[in-house]
Amino acid sequence: MRFLDGFVEASFTETGSGDRLFLPWGVLGRSYVLTRKGEADVKKFLKTFYGSSLALVLIGFLFLGSWAFASFCFIIPWYAWTIHGMLKLEKQSGKTISLDETTRDQGRKMGVGGTLLILALAILMLAMSTAVLAMTREGYAVRIGSGFGMVFFGVCTVLYVRQLLIILKDRKPKK
Repeated sequence: MRFLDGFVEASFTETGSGDRLFLPWGVLGRSYVLTRKGEADVKKFLKTFYGSSLALVLIGFLFLGSWAFASFCFIIPWYAWTIHGMLKLEKQSGKTISLDETTRDQGRKMGVGGTLLILALAILMLAMSTAVLAMTREGYAVRIGSGFGMVFFGVCTVLYVRQLLIILKDRKPKK
């Protein structure tokens, strides 16, 4: 799936000297210089992680409603534990990446179609979270979960609209 490749590739950048850097926490952390084997292992894990996490949240939301967000209690530690184990022998770099750089890079790799697909999913999940919150009259846990879903998917929607605008702007010929 091309949009998963975009997510995976957005975690990597290249230095002027040709080193491939992995940014496990995106704009929030430092980068690592990976060996070819290390890069292949990390990419394999990331594809598995992103694919299964997306499926888990979407399918969970259909069957469990807002309670699907509890899966983040397992998803985030799974990522952190696995990545920590993979990187403990890799060399840390001081390079960080800006939000604009990562947005542009991810957008290039996902393309307009992949970005539109993820944007549509984010809007759908935002609408579902809003509907659950609007229709639920009892049970504070469901309302809290729905509110979390609205915030999370609202932020995702804004970020993917921003990414789409950057992609479209970069596609225009420069005068």
